[in-house]
Amino acid sequence: MRDLIKFAEIVNKQKVKNIEVIGNPNGSPTKLNKLYEGIISGKYKNDKEAAADLYDSDESNPSFKKLKYRLEERLINSIFFIDVNKPNYREIEKEYFAGHKIYAAIKILRVKGGRSIAIKLSERLLPQMIKFEFLDIVCSLAEYLYLFYGSISSNKKKMDYYSAIHKKYLKIYNAESIATRYYSQLAYYNTEGITIPDNFEELADSYCQELEELLKTNDSRKFLRIAYTVFWLRYILVNDYQKGLEVCQELLKKIKGRTDIPESLPFLFLSRQIICYTSFNQYEEGLKAFQTALPLVKEGMHNWFNIYRVFTLLSFKVKSYQAAYKSLLTVKSNKGYKDLKGDIKESWRIIEAYINFLIKVDKIIVEDESSIDMKFRISKFVNDVPKYSKDKMRINIPIIIIQVLFLLQKKEYGKMIDKVESLRAYCYRYLKKDNTFRSNCFIKLLLVIPKGNFNRIAVERKSEQLLSKLKSVPIESVRQGIDVEFIPYEALWEIVLGMLDTKTSKVKLK
Repeated sequence: MRDLIKFAEIVNKQKVKNIEVIGNPNGSPTKLNKLYEGIISGKYKNDKEAAADLYDSDESNPSFKKLKYRLEERLINSIFFIDVNKPNYREIEKEYFAGHKIYAAIKILRVKGGRSIAIKLSERLLPQMIKFEFLDIVCSLAEYLYLFYGSISSNKKKMDYYSAIHKKYLKIYNAESIATRYYSQLAYYNTEGITIPDNFEELADSYCQELEELLKTNDSRKFLRIAYTVFWLRYILVNDYQKGLEVCQELLKKIKGRTDIPESLPFLFLSRQIICYTSFNQYEEGLKAFQTALPLVKEGMHNWFNIYRVFTLLSFKVKSYQAAYKSLLTVKSNKGYKDLKGDIKESWRIIEAYINFLIKVDKIIVEDESSIDMKFRISKFVNDVPKYSKDKMRINIPIIIIQVLFLLQKKEYGKMIDKVESLRAYCYRYLKKDNTFRSNCFIKLLLVIPKGNFNRIAVERKSEQLLSKLKSVPIESVRQGIDVEFIPYEALWEIVLGMLDTKTSKVKLK
């Protein structure tokens, strides 16, 4: 059901007009219509709910399975009716959709006896596909055309022309394929929880050397993007952010002045520059990169929210909490904020929690009460228990920490003790002496607070050794995402100590 829901959302989001393709031409309610509308409206969250409502049965019902298959077929048909002539589509997106539709038609015509029209469409489509560098289609069309003019039409001039095109772009396409393969190899090690092997640098260097050689004769947009992403990952995965920054600067210099480069490419590497500047605590340089990147993306798009997210995390890192607050004001005022989904929604939710906490402890000044409607339910956030797992550690860690800090700030010591006690098993189970070492240290620092009876002097004394361990492993030396340690733990611990009383606490420990 998950894939079907996503498919239906895509078709519905594009406002497909050909309802007959989805439902039936008479407009009368059918089970197919009901299933589609139920998915779109959110009425059906899973197979069990849909089968119970439509068939008064469970999801194993053969009729229900057949209905799902029929809907999937209709959605496949409907995807070809997406209207791309809308202002929110970039030119390259319009060409991508239009080109692939025509290409699909050509493939069908070739096997249905429509060779003549297939050749005309191929010759018409090929220049556009070359312009936008959709090289898989370019190579396929050029091959089809030189075969036709060589073996059927006997036109040597055209055969040689299309053969030369095929040879030229096949070389570039193969280079892109090699870059893509190497990217997948390095991206695998960029996955949370994956250990980098001892021979990683040797392996990555061999990839980079081959791609650098290919760069001498290939400069397609896709090849540049993927090859320089490989170069960037090679250094970022071993925490060499200085070299990573140099990769970004080299790519931006290489594409400067090229009129065929889409804005998404410099935007991507400017975003990566901000990540590098975050590791150096270079706020001013990060701010310049942010201001350069912002005009390259349309407000309210996914990348717009993401660049603000990266800049906000930089602001946290350098204790520019007011700037982080202003970023939240900006993104929350955008109508697309409420429609965010997935990791970026979760990340902004956590950012909002930290900003609310910083407001509570007077680290952020709310300049205009009417400028934002935070509507942040602290109690709900505190009571939401993350599903602890190693795979979700990147999200779990900052959520766990901020939940404890809210309880501490509200002086709900009993609840905080309960929450802290639940962390012991989590620390033991998941936080080891690897890339979670700093998080492990900080959570153990939180465990010290009840032991010190919430008294600052006692907590400071009992936490000295743990704090030294934390400081012995600088944040820039740990391979973790920038959205794990929202606020450097050393700075966050100072805020925590500031919330504790210097007088003897009367809190009774369990």
